[in-house]
Amino acid sequence: MSRPVALGLHIYSGAFTLGMSRHFKIIGQWEEGPWAADTFELNFPKVPHPLALEDWPVRDVQPQVMYANPPCAPWSAAGSRLGMADPRVQFTKNCVELALQLKPEVFVVESVCRAWSPNGGRALFEG
Repeated sequence: MSRPVALGLHIYSGAFTLGMSRHFKIIGQWEEGPWAADTFELNFPKVPHPLALEDWPVRDVQPQVMYANPPCAPWSAAGSRLGMADPRVQFTKNCVELALQLKPEVFVVESVCRAWSPNGGRALFEG
């Protein structure tokens, strides 16, 4: 029996991928910063992890599941001073846009509760 195919987005060191790999075939991980890709490569040297979306063969993948762990600092108590103007918010937007483009059966996003609250990041999805 073959395992469902999954694609990770902004997983950084790879703990989320470690858990997902128990039940899914991980076809890759997309990162937007070298600090994350370097750490991920140490933990998962055989999993492709491009830094730029244009380097990823997006049209060639059909993940059944996409899972993401974009930066939560824009919504955390310690890092929320910039709000939606925080440049890290773009990472979350990019995850959502890629999921809308690839249309997986399931899209899982892990973040802090405030990211989905009316005063947190909800504007990300409503605007």
